Amino acid sequence: MPDLLVTNLRLEEYNGLHLVLLATSEGVTRSLVHTDRPDPYLVREAQAIGAFFERTERLLHAVVAYLHFDLPQRDRRNSDRYDRRTAFRGGRRAADIALPA
Repeated sequence: MPDLLVTNLRLEEYNGLHLVLLATSEGVTRSLVHTDRPDPYLVREAQAIGAFFERTERLLHAVVAYLHFDLPQRDRRNSDRYDRRTAFRGGRRAADIALPA
């Protein structure tokens, strides 16, 4: 039995929440749901049933923490809140100037 289920939130006619529910009933201790197009309702639903949520672009870096570190039982992060890590914050050096998109 695996210790971690990693699934995409959107899976054609189903979604990853179906897999999370099945895994929970089979005794998988942790589930990680990811997507590149987050739906706030589905993200909150995933957290409510005990899954952690990550955006797909951060998945490769985050999965290491889910495998090797002791994390809380539930994802307590607020999915509705703006993620500061995605915004350019700049600095005083010329290399910190934002490039035009």
